[in-house]
Amino acid sequence: MRIKIFLLTLIIAALACNLPTDSAPTPDTQAIQNLARTQAAIELTQTAIAAPTKASPANTVAPTTAATPKATPIPSTAAPQNGSISGTLGYPSSGIPPLAVYAISKDDPKRFSFVLTNLNQNNYTIKDLTPGVYVVVAYATVGNNTITGGWTQAVPCGLSVSCTDHSLTPVTVKSGENVTGVDIKDWYAPEGTFPPRPIK
Repeated sequence: MRIKIFLLTLIIAALACNLPTDSAPTPDTQAIQNLARTQAAIELTQTAIAAPTKASPANTVAPTTAATPKATPIPSTAAPQNGSISGTLGYPSSGIPPLAVYAISKDDPKRFSFVLTNLNQNNYTIKDLTPGVYVVVAYATVGNNTITGGWTQAVPCGLSVSCTDHSLTPVTVKSGENVTGVDIKDWYAPEGTFPPRPIK
């Protein structure tokens, strides 16, 4: 009998241990929900950190390109302006026949310019001469002969008997310059002193 009572007591005690008691704490539903949200936020943050980020178009910095230097054109040198030679005419006679007055390049006799004068014209001007050094010679046709005169050292000397230098005086024409006082009056040079009339 005592054994049965002891066994019954053990069974009741065991059952009593498995029964919920009023003193056991009840789960906090709000805390569980907050914990779940926190865990989800942590997982999302970890996912965002692990995933490669893409820069938004607004924040994308375009690659810089080195500036291409622009060639500054070098100012071109102004083309030299043509000049002219002018002077008076003389002739060993009572009148001055028509003349062909030439400015001949001293460096290149094939380069020349000329002007034709009228009967008794006592002055001349040869225009549009490129800058350079020239000799100035006039040609007169008398009958079948060509007589030649020029601007020589004898002209400023006075063309007297003592003025024996009949060499042609070089005339330098600079850019845009009009050279005056080149007087064609020496018709007394020995034959062959002056160049023959240039032919185009």
